[in-house]
Amino acid sequence: MKVLLTFLWLVLFCQVFTRTAEEWKSRVIYQIITDRFAQTDGDTSPCLNLRKYCGGTFKGVKNNLDYIQDLGFNAIWISPVFTNIPDGYHGYWATNLYKINEHFGTEEDLKELIEACHERDIWVMADITANHMGFVENHNFSMVVPFNDKKIIILNLNCALKLNLQIMKAWKFVGCMDCPILIKLIIL
Repeated sequence: MKVLLTFLWLVLFCQVFTRTAEEWKSRVIYQIITDRFAQTDGDTSPCLNLRKYCGGTFKGVKNNLDYIQDLGFNAIWISPVFTNIPDGYHGYWATNLYKINEHFGTEEDLKELIEACHERDIWVMADITANHMGFVENHNFSMVVPFNDKKIIILNLNCALKLNLQIMKAWKFVGCMDCPILIKLIIL
């Protein structure tokens, strides 16, 4: 499963990172919060509780690619796809970076959406929140994958420290001498 997810993300990232800024300027991007866009069965009844999942899926997006293209869009930007805490319909409260949010569909559904987009020359951008996960009560990371593994936290902390130094250097270059430090140290 991890191999397939890694492959899917590489496919998505390769599409983003192999395009130049000039190429992306030629695209008209339709941003989609998967849960709010379209249900698999085409049901268009209103969502009665906007604080909960409303039923939008990857298949629902795939079934509406004609609609998106007819509006003149040739790229989509989908909300984060990972498993979230309860009621994280928007995708920004991730709890497991190795699993697809089952409310949106399966790994195969996501792969089929990407393939269908590529067949239509619709580029796919996935929103990924690298700066936070879902709410963690009392700093208990045991339910947040992969950060439930202390080795991962230490490796990422080392990367964050290096990144923070680069950011601080960049800020000084543009004249910001009193900028705040961006990372918080996690005490294990």
